[in-house]
This record gives sequence, C-alpha cells and structure tokens, in this order.
Amino acid sequence: MIYKLTPFTKMNTSLDLLASALLEKNSLYLNYKLTGDLSKIKIPKQLEHKREIGLWESTCFEFFFLNEEDHSYYEFNFSPSGKWNCFFFNKQGDQLKETECNVLNFNCNREDNFFELQIEIDMNSLKESFRNLDEFKMNLTTVIEADDLSYWALDHGKEKPNFHDFKYFRKNKKVR
Repeated sequence: MIYKLTPFTKMNTSLDLLASALLEKNSLYLNYKLTGDLSKIKIPKQLEHKREIGLWESTCFEFFFLNEEDHSYYEFNFSPSGKWNCFFFNKQGDQLKETECNVLNFNCNREDNFFELQIEIDMNSLKESFRNLDEFKMNLTTVIEADDLSYWALDHGKEKPNFHDFKYFRKNKKVR
C-alpha cells in the first residue's frame, strides 16, 4: 500500500511525499517518492554506502518496524548520500543502539522535481522474532531539511513530532 506522508507543520513549498513498505518472502522493500519544487530541499548526492548515527539531523528517510507481541522494534535511517543506520529497541524509551542489518539494495533516483529512494533489507539479518511476522505495525517517516527541519509521517500527535509513538503506527501484512 502506498501512503501519503504529511508534515507536522506546514512548509513554505508544495511537496508531496509518498512512501510504501512491502514485506515479501525474505525481503523488506521500502520506497519513498518526493515530488514538487525540490530547489530549496537539501538532498545530498549519493556518495557511498556506510553506517552513520545522526542522519535525522538532515534530510533522512526512516522506517519503524514493530513486533506487536513484545513491543520491540527497529528504526532504519537512510540518507540520500548513501549513509544509513539500523537501531533495535527492546521497548519504547530504550537507549539508541546500533544493530545488525543487511541492506541488499540502496538506490536513489533524482531529477529536478523528483527524488526516489528504494531500499531492500534482508529479513534474515534481523532478529528471529521479526523474520516470520505475517502482520506487523510500522511507521514510514521522513525528515526534510530546507531552511529548517520538517517532520513527515503517516500521522502526528498535537504537541510535537514523535516518530516512536506506536499509536501512529499502521498495520501491514506480509505478501505471500
């Protein structure tokens, strides 16, 4: 299913951001499409694939993957620069901790008014409790840097953006 992400606060530009997550066999596929006037958006050129913490301080596409049985979850961060990271939390509020993850595919397509990010994650590289999920909750989110940072998600609370808040996650099913 394709979702339209919305900003926490209105931006001074007309952007559209669509995102999807597809869990199929042994892979998790993520896709983000940003369209509109991208001239003021800071989208770094793709350089190299390496892990880095703090990607959310600039333009960063994120995915949260929740196991509803024990409330453990993953956070994935992907920068258009090719930098990425993966964190695992045993529960909400845990300290940020990098964890093993195998990114099989990381592609960026960029034109004047279009940016697309395509990711494939090897499910066998995640913790066993996530490998055989038929249903899961997830949150597709993005941080966009222009003059300031804006926070985009499936839904938002009223006080502040919080991508880790499970009540804004959506149910999804594995494709057989």
